[in-house]
Amino acid sequence: MSFKFAYFCDYLERCEEITCHDPPLPPSELRPRLYRQHATWFSTHHKVIDALDELGTATLLSSFLPHRRKDRIYGLQSTSLLKLLGRCLGLSASARQELASFQNPNNGDLGDCLQRLLMARGPPALPFVTLQDADDVLHALAAGNRFSAHSVRQSLLPSTSIDTSLSDVFMRLHPVEAKWLVRLILKDFASVSLNERSILASVHFLLPDLLGMQDSFENACAALKTNFADYPSRPDPQSRNILRQTALSSFRPTPGVKVSRPEYTKARSIKHCLQMTAGGKWLVERKYDGEYCQIHVDLTRGDDWLRIYSKSGRDSTEDRAGLRSTIKRCLRIGSDKCRVKRACILVGEMVVFSDVQDSVLGFDEIRKHVSRAGSFIGVENDPPRQSSEHLMIVLFDLLLLDDEDILSRSVEERKARLNTLYKRVHGRAVPAESCVMDFSQATAEHRLMNHFAASIACRHEGLVLKRCGVPYHTHDFFLNGIKLKKDYIAGLGDEADFAVVAASYSSQEAKKQSGLRLKYTHFHLGCLLNKNLLHRDGVKPVFRIVATIAYDHCMSKEILERVNIEGGMLAEPYSKRTSTLVIETDGMLRIGDYFRDPLVFEVLGSSYSKHTGGFFMLRHPRVKKLHRDRTWRDCITFDALQSAATEALSAPHDSETQENVDW
Repeated sequence: MSFKFAYFCDYLERCEEITCHDPPLPPSELRPRLYRQHATWFSTHHKVIDALDELGTATLLSSFLPHRRKDRIYGLQSTSLLKLLGRCLGLSASARQELASFQNPNNGDLGDCLQRLLMARGPPALPFVTLQDADDVLHALAAGNRFSAHSVRQSLLPSTSIDTSLSDVFMRLHPVEAKWLVRLILKDFASVSLNERSILASVHFLLPDLLGMQDSFENACAALKTNFADYPSRPDPQSRNILRQTALSSFRPTPGVKVSRPEYTKARSIKHCLQMTAGGKWLVERKYDGEYCQIHVDLTRGDDWLRIYSKSGRDSTEDRAGLRSTIKRCLRIGSDKCRVKRACILVGEMVVFSDVQDSVLGFDEIRKHVSRAGSFIGVENDPPRQSSEHLMIVLFDLLLLDDEDILSRSVEERKARLNTLYKRVHGRAVPAESCVMDFSQATAEHRLMNHFAASIACRHEGLVLKRCGVPYHTHDFFLNGIKLKKDYIAGLGDEADFAVVAASYSSQEAKKQSGLRLKYTHFHLGCLLNKNLLHRDGVKPVFRIVATIAYDHCMSKEILERVNIEGGMLAEPYSKRTSTLVIETDGMLRIGDYFRDPLVFEVLGSSYSKHTGGFFMLRHPRVKKLHRDRTWRDCITFDALQSAATEALSAPHDSETQENVDW
């Protein structure tokens, strides 16, 4: 049974009408309206949704949650999609100019502009577009991109023309539907933010759990239509838990299909962390500063026995090929000492180890050892990697071992089983440091502080706490785990004052702030390069751009509004010859408006990382304050920033024990 693309667009359009209501609705009214619209839409279409086959259901989920399709990379931003649309729709120069108006503030995004443009044409061609038609175009776009998963690239048909396929679909869409297809291609629904769990549970109540064990729409939908075909999609509340427990008892992870990661709660202080532990027993584990790896071993596949998935869910087996020999060696694959009979799934953190220094190197060294679709990105300004440096895996969990029901076991049981499975190899494969702590004891706070201080002294990220005695997946949000990191705690993160020297506008970011008329959404932070020369007549301050900060999760709404007001009064078009200051960039960033008297942001980060330009900057920067009592002359200079980073990233001169005392 086909599902009209118009039905899907109707859901999103109604959500946008509620979210962008003028005047803005208060939260107490906004949430109930969105809930009623969600419930009404799924109630109206539930029979059609239930009748969809495996492919149709997976397509529906891919459309609602495009960000979960990590295997599909389209390689299109608004500006490049603008060119593609102009070409495949055969737009005139004036029409292309009208379509490009999204680049100016308060004209909406690319989808809005296309909707307005298409409203002037006649009715769309027939037949109507199905959700599968739209998904086929998306899949074809991704198949032609080298960064997409191998399975997606394999499906590319040589005879397929992307321009022709896109043109055919867009010509059969109503203007409002074209708007949502544009946003679907960009994987950004603008002002509409969907509740993922509500979407999944509304399609089928088992989907959140199935995707927890097998993070693949295709696999989960196949299970729904086969193993659980007799289960109702929306059972009554009394039957739900019984049916769920019965179903999950027979559903296991599958090698080659990523297992979802549990959510963790951020501890905002030691006291907050202690409150969440509630006096129970927890496994306290060091959080290493590396890249997450989920390692799938399937010995039934011959030479193709390994799959490695990144934190995002992307298949990174080829990119992380440097781990292959280590995994084979530590699991003793091919010898009679191998304890894996058929398959296993391990979880660890990938870092770089130096045999010369006999220690783990910084996070930035990873990019010299890990490619992306065969290319090493951002290493142009890095020194070459040394032959004594190599990838190491720090193992901390076991999710599958042959036919054993591992996920239902507690974290301490899984870790104990993991330790019997592999052989430690110094500098190659080691366990994560951990211990079990009883938080009902009076010494728990002191012990936790010691472990936290020791982790920070070793330049790790902090600690992860996992409750003992519970399975890998649990519906109690607080039971999944706690993250305790330095930058989560007020006053402990790395921070500095930065000059806001320029700003730019993104229609996609602006759409997410309904009710605000924004001129700027991105703010470019600069550091002085010539502070010691500013006392001379005629010398302009020279700033180097070290970061760009957008509103999304990086500053408060109040700061965003204020910096737009104050920045608007200071903004001028930038010209290196006539402007009152000079801005140096890496060449990729083009400065539009600059601030003749730069504003000042107090910026917090989680340690430092090396930029692709070869300099250090705060990692994951976010804005704490907009200072009015400080000027750009008070901000950190470029040299001071590099010195602060070097000091923060260096191993302590005194012993780890002494630094613990200092903490």
